[in-house]
Amino acid sequence: MTPLDFPRVDFTGSEHINLLLTSASFWHQVQGEKILYFQTDSAICSNSSYKLTDFLQYDFTGVPWHRGGSYNGGFSLRSRKKLLHLLESNRARYRSHETNGDVWLSRNLPHVNARIASTHVANKFSVESIYHPRPFAVHKPYFKVLSPVNMKLLCNGCPEVITISFYC
Repeated sequence: MTPLDFPRVDFTGSEHINLLLTSASFWHQVQGEKILYFQTDSAICSNSSYKLTDFLQYDFTGVPWHRGGSYNGGFSLRSRKKLLHLLESNRARYRSHETNGDVWLSRNLPHVNARIASTHVANKFSVESIYHPRPFAVHKPYFKVLSPVNMKLLCNGCPEVITISFYC
């Protein structure tokens, strides 16, 4: 856990969370190189054949979205060094009114040669709206997109989902 030396703000909304997670001053306070960002609507699956170490080779991976193109960072693995490199470079500036922080990171980290996990790998890392039978974790499962059958399979394969979803 990293104690925050950051102005008191309301972290219940995504705008403030996005501003925090795209702030170089925040990442300078974070201890460690590989950071597992874990929101309370996430669960690590005890039945998974995957371990966190299976994903440490990547600078960023999160939960793949069914619409494609980027990852949800609510459960994500991030490289502090690459984040700081991006945030302190002049290559890109985060603007909260244009997109959310996760999409921005997915699109801009490659500019600093960050290794982003493929959708195939990210789906093993965590499930939200694209089904995988035994992911490492689950983040806020979208039962309407997953289908009732896949949601039931996910709940059976990852019993911890019951702690974050009413649909098990």
